[in-house]
Amino acid sequence: MLRSNFELSAANSNPPAGTFNGINKADQSQHLNLIWSPVANVNLGAELIHAKRIVTGGDSGTLNRLQFSAQYNF
Repeated sequence: MLRSNFELSAANSNPPAGTFNGINKADQSQHLNLIWSPVANVNLGAELIHAKRIVTGGDSGTLNRLQFSAQYNF
């Protein structure tokens, strides 16, 4: 059996003047995964994540991650 999920997330805020420059002003992320169950009690998965963050000081950055998982249910 093969299954998948797709997730979108975003947040925006307007912190008050004088707020520390490292506080989030906006962030967003996207997640896409694929889970495969080749035999009973076994799940193998992979997930691709992309995210972006902007802080009150104006700095921004991105994150790209590929992660894997394995599960055995007994």
